[in-house]
Amino acid sequence: MEKTPSEVTLVQPLIEQPSAQTLRTLKDIQNMSSPELIEYWGYPCEEHVFETKDGYLLGLQRIPNPKHGQTAWTAQRPYYRPAVLLLHALSTSSNIFLCLPEQQRNLALVLADNGFDVWLGNNRGNRYSKKHTQKSPNKEPFWDFAIDELAQYDVPCMIENILDVTGRESLSVIGLSQGTTQMFAALSLNEDLNHRVNCMIALAPALKPKLIDTPILKNLLHYGGADVLFKIVGKGEFFWIADLARRGNGAINYFFVHRAFENLLLWPMDQVGCYETKKVAYKHVYSHSSAHNFVHWFQLMLGNKFVPYQRPSSILDRLWTNPSQVSHQPTTYPTKHITTPLFLLHGGRDSVSDEAFMTKVLPPQTRFIKIEEYGHLDFIWSVTAPEQVYSKVLSILKTQ
Repeated sequence: MEKTPSEVTLVQPLIEQPSAQTLRTLKDIQNMSSPELIEYWGYPCEEHVFETKDGYLLGLQRIPNPKHGQTAWTAQRPYYRPAVLLLHALSTSSNIFLCLPEQQRNLALVLADNGFDVWLGNNRGNRYSKKHTQKSPNKEPFWDFAIDELAQYDVPCMIENILDVTGRESLSVIGLSQGTTQMFAALSLNEDLNHRVNCMIALAPALKPKLIDTPILKNLLHYGGADVLFKIVGKGEFFWIADLARRGNGAINYFFVHRAFENLLLWPMDQVGCYETKKVAYKHVYSHSSAHNFVHWFQLMLGNKFVPYQRPSSILDRLWTNPSQVSHQPTTYPTKHITTPLFLLHGGRDSVSDEAFMTKVLPPQTRFIKIEEYGHLDFIWSVTAPEQVYSKVLSILKTQ
């Protein structure tokens, strides 16, 4: 089947100064959790905890009805609203779908108001999923995971339990960045999931990220190694400072995060909004993850395949155990086997999404939609996202 041509959309954002009401909202929401943000806007919120097969306890939030609606703890099954699961990016949490000062800019709320039963996923290790039946998050074994474990355990756990709670036969998934990566891996290996996921919408997809062309990252990747990162942060928790950063001074946090996004990762942030909006949104970015997860990302950047994580056998192993440096090539994820309908929304200014690679390794029926002026986080944070992204997302979901 011939691949659907990439669609291109151009956008010209208009960034306005915040109103007095917006400033009050930003002050209110700056330190809120996902459940608090949901209830702040007047939506019903349920909190669910699901146990993975390897013992991690994942905390999910659910918005089962529109604004001023009721929870669905005792609702008849199958639940009448189609279920949608949102999966966050690397080292973030469900907060990123809820933390902007205008209700219509928060994807989770838009979905709830348009007839969907919204589930906000949280991967192992982040602020809502930092528990295990036996392992302590204060010890390295808790943090011994990478993208592979998210795909093998977290994704099936969330999907199976959501379908069990709702009584529905399938659901839709919307992933952002790493949320798309773990879904590509999970769908490529788990045939049953392809029957349970009626469509996957990938925002800023990151199947195999590009090699980001900044001096710091290039030198670290080519001349450092897993030993460098592990010596700096250990083999356990990465971003252990996340809680402190969230509660810290917003202006100082903005200074470091904004420069990291624009100068280190080359993510343009000019469409997100004014300084005050970014200052609060950046406080919601942080959450916990694993050092192994970060090393896996660097392995993918250096290689030319979408492969499982290669755990260093020694802290002295160098070059992130780059696949080109070792004699044994691990099996690649068989992404051509995915049968779930795939819709990829990617940006012309995104330093991560690699359209050429994705076109080569994904099924030929995959649909690509390109927004030329979008960077990596614009798909959920741009002031034009409601018109340029959410409208397309709703159109796709309503045809499933």
